[in-house]
Amino acid sequence: MSYLLLDEFLAEKTNLIPSLDGQIQDVYSYISNELKSFLKDELVDNNLSSIVCNNLDRKIVKKIFMPMIYGKTVMSTASDLKEHLSHYITHKECFTVASACFKFWRSRFNGMESLIRLIRNIGWVASAKNRPVFYKVQNFTTVQDYMITRAIYIWVYDRLRKKRRRITLRVPSAQRDRRKTEISTFANFIHQKDAHIAMEVVKKMLEIGAPIYTVHENFVSTPEFCYEIPNFYTETICEMGYPLTIINEFIYTNVIKPINDKLPLSHVYPITEEDIQRGMVIHEQYLKDYLYKYKPANLSAHEERFRILN
Repeated sequence: MSYLLLDEFLAEKTNLIPSLDGQIQDVYSYISNELKSFLKDELVDNNLSSIVCNNLDRKIVKKIFMPMIYGKTVMSTASDLKEHLSHYITHKECFTVASACFKFWRSRFNGMESLIRLIRNIGWVASAKNRPVFYKVQNFTTVQDYMITRAIYIWVYDRLRKKRRRITLRVPSAQRDRRKTEISTFANFIHQKDAHIAMEVVKKMLEIGAPIYTVHENFVSTPEFCYEIPNFYTETICEMGYPLTIINEFIYTNVIKPINDKLPLSHVYPITEEDIQRGMVIHEQYLKDYLYKYKPANLSAHEERFRILN
């Protein structure tokens, strides 16, 4: 995330680049401290602020903010707070604190929030145009195509209990699931990049004859080669190209190219995939006009989505 935003401060806090003191950083401890300061100013009730800040630890903060990219809502955040703080604050107060947490997220990490919304909305546009979402990296392309599932009921005979039971099966329909697509797009966008980086690190280690193992989400090697892993990790990220090119390629693949393929040459957006790879930028106003001109026909209930893209 810090790489896509070119956020040096966030890169340091997430250990993408070394910190000035050479120590391993913990981004959730940093967020916890910042959040407590924010809540003290934001919450009108000083007693509520004091109770929350005294009981807010790294575990709770991580549970609140890590799932943000998966579409975590204020309601689910309030439920998490209720689970941990129900002995101290009421259910209503949990919602108050949850709303404040989201306000903190949007103000302190505005760039991250904007990037998440952009990628999600591109996924939504693709789904609304009845197309899958494509994610590209150097070695492979991932296709995301969520369909709305319908409930199908079947009856089976339970020999043990000697009676019939109804079982519900969820069967995919032919209709694309816009909501699930929107929520999942950014998470899958990031996960694919992570998978690509992991594959390249393993490849580079094997090329030098270094043993490499995985334990959960960690790479393990022998002392002789362990220092190569972070070097290869950084090298792979640099080889991915400019962050803006990665984002523009995603927009081009899922919005511009599918429309261009169906247009006469005189109406085609004047940019190619090769132009994107060379670093050409998709002009903001041109993209807005393009989206409005070729927006999905059944958009009446979702006009607000396109206002977000503006």
